[in-house]
Amino acid sequence: MALPIARRATRVSLPLVGAFAIGAIAYGGLYTFPALSQAFAEESELDRRRRESLARTTHLRAATRARKRVHKRGSMRYSLLVLSIILTAVVVTIAMFETLYYLLG
Repeated sequence: MALPIARRATRVSLPLVGAFAIGAIAYGGLYTFPALSQAFAEESELDRRRRESLARTTHLRAATRARKRVHKRGSMRYSLLVLSIILTAVVVTIAMFETLYYLLG
C-alpha cells in the first residue's frame, strides 16, 4: 500500500527512522500516524513471511543435501559389498582348483 499524503492542515510529524525516513523524504511529504502504522504493520508482515520462506527453503535444501549424502554413502557401501563378494568368490575358486591340482597332481 502506498502511503497517502496527509490532506489536513495539521500533519503529524514523527521521528522517522531507516527506510521510513528515506521513503518519506523521497515521496515528498509527511504522513499521518495511522498510515505509517498500517504501512509498518504491512512491511513487518512481509518481512516475517520472507524470513519464514527463506528458513523453509534453507531447511529443505539442507534436508535434500543430507538425503543425497546418505544415498551416495549407501551406493558406495553396496558397491564395496558386491566387489568383496566377487573377490571372495574368485579367491575361493582359485584356492579350490589349486588344492585339487595339488591333491590329484
